[in-house]
Amino acid sequence: MADRLRIGLVGATPDRGWSPRAHIPAYRALDEFELVGVCTGRPETAAAAAAAFGVGRSSSDYHEFVSWSEIDVVSISTRILLHHPIAKAALEAGKHVFCEWPLTVTAAQARELTQLAAQKGVRTMTGLQSRFAPAFLQMRELLQQGYVGKVLSFNMAMLLPSVLTARPSYYNFTAAKSSGFGALSIACGHATDALCWLLGDIESLSSQVSTQITTWRPPDTGEEVPVSSPDNVSYVARLASGAVGSVQMCNTAYAGSGFRLEVYGEKGKLAAASGGMLELSLVRLTGAQAGEKETEIPIGDHHTWVQGLPMEGPAFNMAQLFRRFGQGIATGEDAAPTFSDAAGVHRLLEAIERSSSIRQWVMPDG
Repeated sequence: MADRLRIGLVGATPDRGWSPRAHIPAYRALDEFELVGVCTGRPETAAAAAAAFGVGRSSSDYHEFVSWSEIDVVSISTRILLHHPIAKAALEAGKHVFCEWPLTVTAAQARELTQLAAQKGVRTMTGLQSRFAPAFLQMRELLQQGYVGKVLSFNMAMLLPSVLTARPSYYNFTAAKSSGFGALSIACGHATDALCWLLGDIESLSSQVSTQITTWRPPDTGEEVPVSSPDNVSYVARLASGAVGSVQMCNTAYAGSGFRLEVYGEKGKLAAASGGMLELSLVRLTGAQAGEKETEIPIGDHHTWVQGLPMEGPAFNMAQLFRRFGQGIATGEDAAPTFSDAAGVHRLLEAIERSSSIRQWVMPDG
């Protein structure tokens, strides 16, 4: 392996999508990584991406691409249905693999990739980048130090207008539940991972998953598109620690208030909030201990690992994540959130869906 980790990016369309917004700026902010190749589904877009991102090689065949000897890390930022086959091919080629969240469509697929990575002895990481927002790092540190004492209850909500916002027909594929998109997999997946990372495992839950907006009408075509992907998810949960609380993820909130997580303990309160999705918006932290007024809590400099990127931009948390991934590869140790961690989140999401379907409390492993 070269001194710098050489990245091959699969899913690099230059004029739209997550790669130009987050991946490319994140790579450029980190000296330990070098983008050496890009891959898209068509030769013309692959060549355009290589030119736009300043790399010398491109491919339109991911099977061939992941075998390149000059690639150390395969980074996957494609439609969700392609995550599993591309990650599997990359792991079989012996590459370290980063894959966007959701890792797969099912928990079984995520477990398969976890087992394959272990067999190959390579490092993996999933795009659950909320963990690397400085405010969440500070919040976790304070919780571990006993700022609120024993955690008793929590409330988490993310209220956004996503499906009420007109989108071009390019995004029609996300209307189908089978695509892997929707409030359950995206919003609830990111938020639930952050919740469990901060407060511990969910022991049991009761949920309601629904699709409130059942048709879309893209402005560029005017056609009516049937929708089956969930846009509202709510659940109540008991944690392994005994703490109880509620969660609401809503993509149908006109002028929605964004994200907020409140944690209440025997000695005080901590709250993290952002104006948009928690994984790509600037998160602020407030708190109060017994007898005090709630105030904003400054974030320690030791939680900011990357310079040159605005914290309020989508690339910042991704750069923090990639820095941690690089450290894990360098030391030969797993750096969370690994594919195994992602499989655990997928298992939780399936429990949420199962509880809603049978209208009963369930245990995530039950």
